[in-house]
Amino acid sequence: MEKQHEVEDTIEYNNKIEGWGMKINKIVLVLPNYYWCTSEFWHVHPINLCLLAGVLKDEYEVEIIDANLENLSEDELAERIRVSAPDLLGITSFANQFAPASHAVARIGKEVFPEMPVVMGGVYVTTTPEAAIKDTHVDYLVIGEGERTFLRLIKFLEGKEDFPAKGIGYRDSSGNPKLIRLTEYIEDLDSLPFPDYSKIDYPQYTTNSFKNVFDSPRAFPYARMITSRGCPNNCSFCAVHFINGRKTRFQSAERVLAEIDWLVTTYGIKAIEFNDDHLLQSRERIDKILKAMIARKYNIVWNAMDVMVRSLSEDLLELMWESGCRYISFPFESGNERVIKKIIGKPMDFEHGVRMVEKAKELGMDTTADFIIGNPGETYNEIMDTINFAESLDVDYVKINVATPYPNTRLFQDAVRLEAFPEGYQAEKMIWGSSRLQTEHFDPCAMAIVRAFEWDRINHKTEAKRKKLADRMLISVEQLDQIRKKTREEAIQFVSQYRSGTIQ
Repeated sequence: MEKQHEVEDTIEYNNKIEGWGMKINKIVLVLPNYYWCTSEFWHVHPINLCLLAGVLKDEYEVEIIDANLENLSEDELAERIRVSAPDLLGITSFANQFAPASHAVARIGKEVFPEMPVVMGGVYVTTTPEAAIKDTHVDYLVIGEGERTFLRLIKFLEGKEDFPAKGIGYRDSSGNPKLIRLTEYIEDLDSLPFPDYSKIDYPQYTTNSFKNVFDSPRAFPYARMITSRGCPNNCSFCAVHFINGRKTRFQSAERVLAEIDWLVTTYGIKAIEFNDDHLLQSRERIDKILKAMIARKYNIVWNAMDVMVRSLSEDLLELMWESGCRYISFPFESGNERVIKKIIGKPMDFEHGVRMVEKAKELGMDTTADFIIGNPGETYNEIMDTINFAESLDVDYVKINVATPYPNTRLFQDAVRLEAFPEGYQAEKMIWGSSRLQTEHFDPCAMAIVRAFEWDRINHKTEAKRKKLADRMLISVEQLDQIRKKTREEAIQFVSQYRSGTIQ
């Protein structure tokens, strides 16, 4: 394993670099086309870019190019950048497996306008800045929350402010990488503007969704909202604490409701998907939000994504249902007591969780349970405990993920400590859900087969379950059968290629 780069806490930067003090009028922000590096379709709402546009719009002309939604070729994106003629190019990087697409955008930008500053931010940059900064087409990295740092960087380039002291990456005059992590987060989330959806064709996002997934919105048009940042938990697989900090910071209930008002009146939103890491942590806040949603008679439905199970109670579930919650996902992660406590490190009371699942089903909510198998230190018998527990819950849909070690997670550290990585493994090239971990108890091939075939068996065991899944996934039963077949075949193909050394 290549040693992870140590990110610095201090900075030395010459604010008088020759050539800066430039004039910046127009900024183009790009969401890369993920088809350039994957065959899977990812329907991504560019909330982060729209938030940046909201921060910048009073002082700069901002254009957002969603190369993913438009399925632009490299040549088409180059022409769009050429026509736009920006003074600065910003690129988001959604996840490590999509990093090649983000770097392709940087290369294209520099080919069109060699002197134009190129800035990259996002999850990949924040968790793996040492990999991102190797790209000489990228001038600066924004590490962590970007709303403040990106604006300060622009002001610096204009000669109006000092260089950002935190959350930044660059190369010094000798070409050496300098990475300074973000240690101070935005405390007052209410101070941030609404996302500026006028910069995109928002109805294209609100009237479509991920297809072929059970957690599709239950009505259209729909919106995605993130009303808090950070999480105090220390789950082994999660890098949220590194991205957004361990302290949960909340938008006030009043701010959340103001945004819902705006979405309903401006865009006619009929459904919301809350993508918070810890939506329910403050019971006082969530009560205010849900009771106001009821009182204001929004008549919208909403999805509760990956809520903290221990934060649930029967009366809270009843309030959620009354306010329009029609889908809830329970991130159990494991069905084995030792694994959840000693390896994953997630607070979990299984008896309480089972009661909450039963209550949600009793109310009429669509239910999903999420699990992770193949953790370093987990035995095969414990993996089967998880499979058996997942089946016993009898939820509408079970998600089985294979442990994937993101950099700057405890899972990554455990994999290094237990020597579970194969020789020559490169963390920046990992693909979510495609494990390469190998221990005395399992190898990548076993996990691929268990994941695919147990997922298929549990979720599709009856005609009624298959029909409900297809309906919620907005497809036919015949299309669902094709997805099942493809999933099984891909697992078998992976085993064949891995055994033969075709893939590593």
